[in-house]
Amino acid sequence: MLQGSYRFRYVAPYNYNNAGNIIAVVAASGVITFNGAGTYTIAAGSTYIDNTANGGKSQEFPANSGGSYAISSAGIGYVESPLASIPAYSFDAVESGTVSDGVFTGSATESLDETGTGLNDIFVAMLVGTPPTNSTFTSPYWLGALDFSGGGDVLLKNAIVEIAPNGSGGLGNLSITGFDNDYQPGTLLTQTAAGATYSFAADGGATLTLPMPSGVTSAANALLSGSRLMYVSSDGNFTLGWNPTGYDIIFGVKALTTPAKDSMFSGLYYLANLSDGPPLSGQANSGCGAESFYGSENADGQEDQIVHERFFSQVCSATGDSTDFGVDDYQLSAIASNGTFSDTLGNYYALGAAGNAFVSVSNSSGYYSLTIGIHAPSFSGSGVYLDPIGVVNAASWQPITAGFAPGELFTLFGSGLSKATLSNSGGQPFGTSLGTTQVLVNGEPAPIYYVSPNQVSAIMPYATASSTTGYAEIQVNNGGILSNQVQVFLTDANSGYFSQEQDGIGDAIAEHANGSLVTQSNPAQPGETIVLALTGMGSVTPPIVDGSIGPSGPLSYANNFTTANELLVYFNDYINNSTQQQATVSFAGLYPGLAGLYQMNVVVPTTVGPGDVYIEVITDEADVEEVTVCVTGSCTVEDPSVVSKLVARPALTPIAAKALAHLKAPPHMTKMKGRGQITRPGSLRLRAPAAPAVSSTSRQ
Repeated sequence: MLQGSYRFRYVAPYNYNNAGNIIAVVAASGVITFNGAGTYTIAAGSTYIDNTANGGKSQEFPANSGGSYAISSAGIGYVESPLASIPAYSFDAVESGTVSDGVFTGSATESLDETGTGLNDIFVAMLVGTPPTNSTFTSPYWLGALDFSGGGDVLLKNAIVEIAPNGSGGLGNLSITGFDNDYQPGTLLTQTAAGATYSFAADGGATLTLPMPSGVTSAANALLSGSRLMYVSSDGNFTLGWNPTGYDIIFGVKALTTPAKDSMFSGLYYLANLSDGPPLSGQANSGCGAESFYGSENADGQEDQIVHERFFSQVCSATGDSTDFGVDDYQLSAIASNGTFSDTLGNYYALGAAGNAFVSVSNSSGYYSLTIGIHAPSFSGSGVYLDPIGVVNAASWQPITAGFAPGELFTLFGSGLSKATLSNSGGQPFGTSLGTTQVLVNGEPAPIYYVSPNQVSAIMPYATASSTTGYAEIQVNNGGILSNQVQVFLTDANSGYFSQEQDGIGDAIAEHANGSLVTQSNPAQPGETIVLALTGMGSVTPPIVDGSIGPSGPLSYANNFTTANELLVYFNDYINNSTQQQATVSFAGLYPGLAGLYQMNVVVPTTVGPGDVYIEVITDEADVEEVTVCVTGSCTVEDPSVVSKLVARPALTPIAAKALAHLKAPPHMTKMKGRGQITRPGSLRLRAPAAPAVSSTSRQ
């Protein structure tokens, strides 16, 4: 999946002063050639620049520079950092990321340097082919830029702009939007410039000449100006650019050729990001500094997305010294006809042609970012075939880059997976085969709950907790015929809540103490204990045999719950601006009497409501915020015809409809998203049986 000559750009801020400002940045660019067999070379003439080395002048990579890489069946993989060939740098980290449509993009969020310090960076490698000429370059592009000007963040900028090449060297009138940390900091700027030009050289690189914007007298105050080098991908869908003597990166997507509509932004996208929150003026260390992630997201084509980030921040990481794997659902604005839109976090997007990619920059004061999204490839196969991107948490539908925990109920999609549709009975242990089908995890059969020709649901074996590789190989055996192998990440816990619409978002499956379901008409009350149904909480004590039902005496506790500070739950009331309200958890562990299910007993904080309130659960390596509960008062219910279930994820067939005895098919269930926007109808509902009474004494 990764073969040929690619143009690459690499940017890494890596050192801070006592005030919290970035003071050292390294940037590299050139040609990297992947051999299709796990190694790469960096071509002669490729350069790197560091504002703290060689007087800030560019240097060439050493001769015979190169490294190794590995790509999984889903296109997720690792590329050894291009800086690994340069002895001066200890952070020979690995870039974790994803490859699709001729672009590999990622970040070293899961690697540490030789001193044990993490690194924030972004790496983009773009497949090149026959270069364009001035006359053939006529398609418009959206460009997103992040610029650590001068090798720090005092002059930091981000910007987004559409260019309109005319085939004769002109780029049209530019309207550039972004932030400048030094010039009018905190103010969203729009600068206009006329007379921008381009000129392609024989090697396929175009020199962009960007004049000073109107009314701006200094280059330091211009969001984007001067000379930039830019290349176009082999398929013409992307551009990659930079200042050869600077510390910026510019990524572009071909603009839409027809008016945009919401449905164009749909499916699985692979992501990479680099961002920075510099200290506020006069407030040392008030910002988080550099942050980065790679990951993936499911967009539903109807103004919503579930985003998974394998995230790291040296300064503000939730875990202090390692990654924080976050899963959130972001609400989107309607997509404008030119393909631009925004999300609830203040990010501004431009969608690429046919929805195949996007580029995004922060639209929030004091935060500077560049996010790249590339649509995942389509996978298909014959016979017994397992979709490499069709492996998900059965409750939350977290996208493929999320990790899978011991004991997690997960769902696989593909074709030819079973000769019949079968499910185990609720309240009984799950065996390791059902009909003719088995699910193999690292070669060993896993407890299996439901099978059909296109879908299988199973439980991740507890033995994966001792894995030293960080991933598992999954394969389906149907009557002795083995499917292809699919690789997934592993983690110790990555809690997925069941939702009433069973698409992983919206109203949670939650019960009152009397066993009745928490609904819009029967809301939770501040101060009461509610019971949540979930999966993926990881290893338990006392342990159980794979596939066994949860014991009722003694109860089996999630290890993250019994370990201090490894399970935190917050209620975030975005409607009433009452966020990060910590909740008391009185029990978290296996659901007594059922297999593959966990429960959490949690006290609703008295400071939230009325309305829909998000529940956020944080463990040592995961931060998940996807579901809401209705707390007191009235919660808004929206017409179910407004939107439908996520189209990016196959509909959940009766997974647990019989076996877990807590799925129902009510009439249209509707709900209002906790941040006050889009709703979804549902088709099945999870009803959890009454929770065990768990007191602090019994826990001790």
